[in-house]
Amino acid sequence: MKRFLLCFALLAACGGRTAYQRYPGAPATLDRASSDAKALEIADKVFAAAGGPGNWDNAKQLRWRQTITADGKQTLDVEEIWDRWNARHLGRMFRTDGTHMVVGYELYGSFSMGYVQQPGEKEVKRNLDDAGRAAALKVAKEVFNEHTSVLTMQFLLLEPGAKLAYVGTAKDDAGNENYDELKVTFGDPLRADLEFHPVVDRATNMIVRLEILKTGTQRKVGYTLKDWVTIGGLKFATNRSNMGYSGETIVIKDIKVGGVDDNEFIAPITH
Repeated sequence: MKRFLLCFALLAACGGRTAYQRYPGAPATLDRASSDAKALEIADKVFAAAGGPGNWDNAKQLRWRQTITADGKQTLDVEEIWDRWNARHLGRMFRTDGTHMVVGYELYGSFSMGYVQQPGEKEVKRNLDDAGRAAALKVAKEVFNEHTSVLTMQFLLLEPGAKLAYVGTAKDDAGNENYDELKVTFGDPLRADLEFHPVVDRATNMIVRLEILKTGTQRKVGYTLKDWVTIGGLKFATNRSNMGYSGETIVIKDIKVGGVDDNEFIAPITH
């Protein structure tokens, strides 16, 4: 009965929503007057080249699998779901013992869940205790910003609450100034302490490099983006190289764009 009521509540909430759930106090649209005109011109081209108009509005949920390899050894294998419509995030870590660690939560609410799943015919699931769930949530929240930003910066440039500035020209691999660098910050409290620097190729209007800086610290990470694919009319880079650690690569696969799967955010009922 509890499971039925939870499912019903989730479906009722989604059915009644008429707009994307955003952070508290978020503007309805991008405030273009608060950004640099040249940066906006470049961002508009990037957004269009990546298939953003219309298609991004229809992308209520993104789902993908992400693997990280360091010096030839796989260090992470995880599937993630970003429910943009209801502002939720879910991570499924594929562990070496064959089990899955799953954690899901509301980005701006209080709901969270975490469980371990033993795949198989019965798919046995066991809820994490409070300490285990808290630890898993901490990791999921820490990676959310980086993983989703690198995957979708080509669309986030024009998200409500974004502010863009033009940094200047940037060099390509041959040393020619064929790129432009932008600085992007967000009003979203989840990204408030981060500064993003996408570098855009003028010939393709696609992001070729992206650096993420944590404001007030020396922490910085950067990636080169390549092997773009089109899913649901939207373009995503499926291969990244860590600019500060040449031995690390990230591969994105099994990207799915579409409607929300509420079942993924229902905690198992265990006895």
